[in-house]
Amino acid sequence: MESMRASRHQDPIESWSAMKDKLRDKYVLASCFDRLLDDLHRFTQGTKSAKDYVAQFDEFLFRCNTISTKNSTQILSQFRTGYRDD
Repeated sequence: MESMRASRHQDPIESWSAMKDKLRDKYVLASCFDRLLDDLHRFTQGTKSAKDYVAQFDEFLFRCNTISTKNSTQILSQFRTGYRDD
């Protein structure tokens, strides 16, 4: 770990607390984000009203912060995929 950080010109991790923070950022937060993103991709209107579907879709976008990683065409496509035709 020390030599990898040195080869990347990163400062060494000097405390157990700092190491726990780095590991949490890398593994825990990333996996939570991945699960949210997976949930967004599987999200459908189902029996929800159109108003509830829109509100929950917006909540997913806010929580996943996908607006910055996807363009508006991709977001609209994801929305239409989960929206009932009726």
